[in-house]
Amino acid sequence: MTVTIPKGASLKIPEGVTINNHGTIIVQEGGSLSGEVTGKRPTYPSQVTVSFTDKDGNPLDDNLATFGSMINITATMEKKESQTRTLRASANQVDFYLEDGENKQKIGNFVMVTTDDDGNYTATTTVELKKPDEGATDIDWKPSESPYTITADFGGVAGTDDKDGLLSSTGSAQLTVDKGEQEAPIETNCDLSVTTSKVNSLEVAVTYLNGNQEPIELACVKGTDAAVPESGWTSLEDGNATFTNLDSGTPYTFFGRYPENDYYYASTALNLGYKYTLPTVKTTTLPAGYVGESYTV
Repeated sequence: MTVTIPKGASLKIPEGVTINNHGTIIVQEGGSLSGEVTGKRPTYPSQVTVSFTDKDGNPLDDNLATFGSMINITATMEKKESQTRTLRASANQVDFYLEDGENKQKIGNFVMVTTDDDGNYTATTTVELKKPDEGATDIDWKPSESPYTITADFGGVAGTDDKDGLLSSTGSAQLTVDKGEQEAPIETNCDLSVTTSKVNSLEVAVTYLNGNQEPIELACVKGTDAAVPESGWTSLEDGNATFTNLDSGTPYTFFGRYPENDYYYASTALNLGYKYTLPTVKTTTLPAGYVGESYTV
């Protein structure tokens, strides 16, 4: 037997009277129940709160996660005076969705777990924020300044002898995905060589060793103990790059890194060593008319 208390209605059990419930009592939004009920607990309107933690269970600051990381999405269900919209999750289950404008993609569905003595329930799914061809789902977690809306659709749970039941409802939270960090190229996988050296320019080539590797970009800085530059990075064309307007007879340190893209920030830089430009030589022993002219060697 099911007793439903609709919006605007109330069921008041007089003092000294107890209802021993062996069926189902549903208190809908706007309804009320007062008095003592034994047996199966009534079912009440619920609210759903969505939260995010990292893989170790630590809360994400400002709901900000980095691409490539593993996060936990948790829905917590508890009593509420009013309900939100309901989608289509089955009873005792939560369906997780990513909503991006009019697009809605299902993340997963999971059975309820009771977490405390107050009748609250939680459901957690673990998600790896990757491209569709890299992760376990078809979702593209592309980094963006615009946050994603994560919705948990709670299908409701019946009351038990010691827990209140909860009606179905939904809850949402926004998750921002930032670009991920890349590791520096592996030193033993990159070989830098000079193909052409001139007085004021160097043409270099990068050979990738030990299998395939993502293309890197180069920077060239004057000196043998130069610091990694913030700008002046050059993309390779067919593995080659030319640096001009250099000083003659001078060492230049080369750095390599993976460039920034839609999913990752530029990697930390790898020091590839230094190379010299050709020196400028002043003649001192040639016949008159040639002394003081510049030559390269």
